[in-house]
Amino acid sequence: MPFSKASARSILIWSAFSVLVCWTLGRPLVVLLTATENETVIANALLNLRLSTACFFPLGALFILRYSMQAMGHKVLPVLSSTIELAVKIVSAALLVPALGYVGVAVTEPVIWCLCALFLAVFYVTIGHQKQPAERHTAG
Repeated sequence: MPFSKASARSILIWSAFSVLVCWTLGRPLVVLLTATENETVIANALLNLRLSTACFFPLGALFILRYSMQAMGHKVLPVLSSTIELAVKIVSAALLVPALGYVGVAVTEPVIWCLCALFLAVFYVTIGHQKQPAERHTAG
């Protein structure tokens, strides 16, 4: 089975490290990288940084599921999850961002990661672990 426990372990370790760094050193890192003391800029950057890194766990699962399913010959579902990502981004830009402002921007990507990881996990558990037969090419 292409699903790699080593990959999952690596993602868990990296995600935990990223969350720890961003929650403990996020503010000084934002100030260093943006060269600003503007509280609005810092607050928005911290919001985005903390929400995003907190969702590295489902993002890692999304990557593993997407690539595992592709490796097993399930090509349509990973592409469909990418299409869902794009559709949610369009809906968010049209509805969520005007209503919530920057908070809408900050929550969109992590929510998409969670939704798509859940979408692919359902299919991986039900059909994804079965390798698709290789396509036959006929000479003609």
